[in-house]
Amino acid sequence: MNVAAAAQAAGVAALSAPVSCLAWRDGAWAVAGLESGRLAVLRVPPSPGGTPVLEGEAEAHGRDVQSLRWSTPRRQLLSAGRDRLLKVWDFAEDEGGAAALRLVALLRLPGCGGDSPKLARTWVSAAWAPFLGGVVASLEGGDFVAWDAGGPDSDVVRLRSGHTRPVFLLAPRPGRAGDAPALASLSMDRQVRFLDGGSGAEEWAVGWAVPGLGAVAHCLAPSPFLPGTAVCGGGDGCLRVWRLEGGRPPAVLWRGLSGEQLRAVEWSPAEDGVLAYGTEMGAVGCVRMSCGRAGRLGRGHTRGPVHSLTWLFDGARLLSCGGDGRALLFEPAAEVPRGEPAELELAAKGAALCAQWAPEAQLLASGHACGAVLLSRLASGSAVAEAVARLSPHPPPAVAAAQCVL
Repeated sequence: MNVAAAAQAAGVAALSAPVSCLAWRDGAWAVAGLESGRLAVLRVPPSPGGTPVLEGEAEAHGRDVQSLRWSTPRRQLLSAGRDRLLKVWDFAEDEGGAAALRLVALLRLPGCGGDSPKLARTWVSAAWAPFLGGVVASLEGGDFVAWDAGGPDSDVVRLRSGHTRPVFLLAPRPGRAGDAPALASLSMDRQVRFLDGGSGAEEWAVGWAVPGLGAVAHCLAPSPFLPGTAVCGGGDGCLRVWRLEGGRPPAVLWRGLSGEQLRAVEWSPAEDGVLAYGTEMGAVGCVRMSCGRAGRLGRGHTRGPVHSLTWLFDGARLLSCGGDGRALLFEPAAEVPRGEPAELELAAKGAALCAQWAPEAQLLASGHACGAVLLSRLASGSAVAEAVARLSPHPPPAVAAAQCVL
């Protein structure tokens, strides 16, 4: 039985290859980038118990898709792949409610060819940057290019970033009215750098860099309260919090962290200056910027690392997924926060690898070792999640299938 037939029999949407990245357009539509280089358009039904519908797949890249970003407003999708191609797609719905992607612009970045062994270590990050004329993307050596996403290749402008290794993440500054444009980047060279903008792309220059990263930066999170403020954690066991304004060096938080590598970090959505962190050894804790000291939240995962952290219900609870396959619920605001965390019961019995809370929809998305992705509802005082929908990228192996029955 092929993938499509197996998926039809199981009543789930089937994708032709594993997912490498995903971008929500709104509550009804999402686009998945696949390891095969294809793009899959998915419609997520609003009703509980509904099944995501695969509208179709489009040939996009010759290798795995590494970056997907929607424009503002969300009418166009930017994709980047290991084949060093940037593509801009129009997203359109017809009168019957079906949707499709249509290619409108393409740019081939310079770099190694399709048969080069260096291609396996290539990473292309891309983002919309209207203040640079349209799109910004990373090159092999760590520099960037600015492209107007529709003009000839001769209009591409190269930007010196100061990085020496590939860039994994590009984040244009959200900014407030009157703020100067800026671009943040996270690289394999263990540095976070900021580019400050002038009146044109040619005038951009490295404005500031986070110094002293003693190891690879594994996680990065912007503050929901203070634009221009972000935190990163990495292999040296420290958290670094910096602000674009003022040019001050970052605040380095290490007290109470015990030197373990930091694998996940998230700002509290309810209280300014409160951070949650997860370590290589499975510990979960919180840091208050006001005192600068970390504290663990009771017993963490029995095997590390912590793969993901997400705050639930406006910061009342914290959910972590770790190397032991469990999803743990903590209550940082409780009078005795170091108690035993509750283990969240998800409808898939396979190990939970990651989870993300969507506050607008009050839904929890979780990814599992068997290949299933669940959408679940969770009551504020409960440790049992009610499955709303399930997506299987491909039929799991026979052994894993027995563990992933809803």
